[in-house]
Amino acid sequence: MLLIKLEEIAEVLLRDGWHRVLNRSLTVDTCQFGVRDEAGDKIPYWEDSVTWEEETSEGSKTLYSITVPLKSVLAVRKRLP
Repeated sequence: MLLIKLEEIAEVLLRDGWHRVLNRSLTVDTCQFGVRDEAGDKIPYWEDSVTWEEETSEGSKTLYSITVPLKSVLAVRKRLP
């Protein structure tokens, strides 16, 4: 088993493709998510999540933060030395 430190992660693979992690910004935390029941009421639940900064488009200076459930991460790529 290969152990990778969070600050070594360069990219995260989700179902929609690879996402580039900027500024060594990846963190793991517990986050509150929510779903709607049949009546439309929000049912909160807690789950481990990952958050990182990413550019809005290739070469853009605009950054935004992405938070997803940890179980949605399919793979990671390590930064090259």
